[in-house]
Amino acid sequence: MKISRRVANIAASPTMEGARKAKAMRAEGKDVLSFAVGEPDFPTPANIVEAARRAMDEQKTKYTNASGIDELKTAVCDATKRSIGVEYDPSEVCISNGAKHALSNLFGTLLDPGDEVSATRT
Repeated sequence: MKISRRVANIAASPTMEGARKAKAMRAEGKDVLSFAVGEPDFPTPANIVEAARRAMDEQKTKYTNASGIDELKTAVCDATKRSIGVEYDPSEVCISNGAKHALSNLFGTLLDPGDEVSATRT
């Protein structure tokens, strides 16, 4: 069966390659903070699993506002105030679907082509 050139030219996933490299570095005893796959190294907390079940049972399965639902944005504001004492208005909160999405939004907002980003870990 013939497949398209576009599909035949698909390269290996850079995300999975990054995860493989991070795993190899950890095996060498290096301290690695990997943003490759984006999965936490702990199970999903029970209260989050239950909230997801409840949302599905309540048919909360449709697209939402791109910046997140108001209830979640308010909860983020409340948690931020409780944990670090900083107050935000829900209009200042943007919910992402993960760290890569948040970082992509952040870098797309702050950086222009040709800008350089460096990081040091102390």
